[in-house]
Amino acid sequence: MLKPVIMEEWGENRDAIVDLFGKVRDEWMDADLATWIGANRFYPGVPEALKFASSRIYIVTTKQSRFADALLQELAGVSIPPERIYGLGTGLVYFMEQGMIIFPLGVPTMTDFFYLLTDPRWKC
Repeated sequence: MLKPVIMEEWGENRDAIVDLFGKVRDEWMDADLATWIGANRFYPGVPEALKFASSRIYIVTTKQSRFADALLQELAGVSIPPERIYGLGTGLVYFMEQGMIIFPLGVPTMTDFFYLLTDPRWKC
């Protein structure tokens, strides 16, 4: 995440930057999905854990949901229903970047999660 101080200094808007990154990813995926997929990876063992999980899986990620869905399908070989993928823009990710997750009403709580993978940048 770009620091708010830098964003303010540069006169940039966080939402505009997020939209731009999304647009660039969409264009790359449309032009050459194989190289976009090849530029990403999961931590070792994650695809297997997702494939063989016996509990309902929720994905919480700092990526936009459509990109997480593509990676899950292409790299991990799993399909997670879109209502169980909480990505950038769902209202959760901003709080994740601040070091905490706050779930709105109707969203599962952490007690509903079987396994939580964290980004190494988070101080969990």
